[in-house]
Amino acid sequence: MPYKKIQADYTITCADSEPLARAIVVVDDGGYIKEVAPADTYSDVTNYKGVLCPGFINAHCHLELSALHRKIPKHIGLRKFVDYMRLRPKQNTDEITQAMLAAEVQMYANGIVAVGDIANTTDSFALKDDSDMYYHTFVEIMGFDPKIAADRFRKGVMIFEEISQIGRSHGSLTPHAPYTASLELLLLIKTYNEFNDTPITSIHHQESQAENELFMNGTGEWANLYAELGIDINTFFRPLSATSLAFVWAYLARDTKVLLVHNTFCNQEDAEWLMTESPETHWCFCPNANLYIENRLPNFNYFLPYSDNICLGTDSLASNEQLCILEEMKTIQRHYPKISLPTLVQWGCKNGAKFFDWILLGTIEEDKQPGICLIENLDITQLKLLPDSRSRLLVGTSNSNAILEP
Repeated sequence: MPYKKIQADYTITCADSEPLARAIVVVDDGGYIKEVAPADTYSDVTNYKGVLCPGFINAHCHLELSALHRKIPKHIGLRKFVDYMRLRPKQNTDEITQAMLAAEVQMYANGIVAVGDIANTTDSFALKDDSDMYYHTFVEIMGFDPKIAADRFRKGVMIFEEISQIGRSHGSLTPHAPYTASLELLLLIKTYNEFNDTPITSIHHQESQAENELFMNGTGEWANLYAELGIDINTFFRPLSATSLAFVWAYLARDTKVLLVHNTFCNQEDAEWLMTESPETHWCFCPNANLYIENRLPNFNYFLPYSDNICLGTDSLASNEQLCILEEMKTIQRHYPKISLPTLVQWGCKNGAKFFDWILLGTIEEDKQPGICLIENLDITQLKLLPDSRSRLLVGTSNSNAILEP
């Protein structure tokens, strides 16, 4: 089969500093990049209007929660959102499975080729084993009371050990958030990941002001929740007079590859300090979920100096209208119009691939198999996204389904 040659107004390779005008991307029938050639090099070219870029990396998702789409009200704050999650009725297994399948189809159609996915059960494992997408599954463990750390850890390991090592599915253990992780639990997770040569983890970080209030003063909504549950945190927890980042760094991020997710209430001082102490730490932003739950965004100006360490995620359909990295990029550009499209594409492609060590993904360059995505309906003169900009996958990442367009 002859190679496929694809051309658009611009190509953002994430391997070159500037978008390439009218570049021709040559791929084989397995989706591997054979060449990125200058315009007019070849005549038998398929032309598109828009921008070509690598397939997107969804660095943070909860595929298991797909059946909760539009079941939880918007703008209720994280504490009430957690209450909905904690008290929700048990869902039918078939409903969960069908919702996950539909969510994966939606992600792939929107140009997502790889996912950092949170799992609290084994519900998503069979789907991942049979998927054309790459997955890193973070098996999430919760337990703020040190007395339950060993039991929660044991249950998490049982789930983790069911992850198939076949194909593109791999994973590691992860804590949920600072306010649900005891020191004892963090150390168990960290030791296990290091022993199993999976020293990579993620943690929901500064997603609410209440998280910082707990670690600063021992008060606030999370302290109140534990009191309502009959847990006296004063018997095992002492405030740090610092934000939760101090706890995360001391016991997790100092020598582990960590993805800090959300960071909605992270301040500039925290960001600067962490990047000095742990320059390999990555920040993951899920702006549409932040707006859905807290109706607030992180201050991206604090993180722009660390652009090479920024990834994008969608969170779950419980907290988002869709699973689409382009929609996350559009939201960021709407609020921070000075952030360029090439920068946003780097966040949505290259940086996530770098964090997860997906060496074939993230950049359009020779011998890689990143998937090729087309961004359409944008301001091509200014290279700006518009409200009706959309993305779709032209070339996939599997030999069985690589060329998606005729």
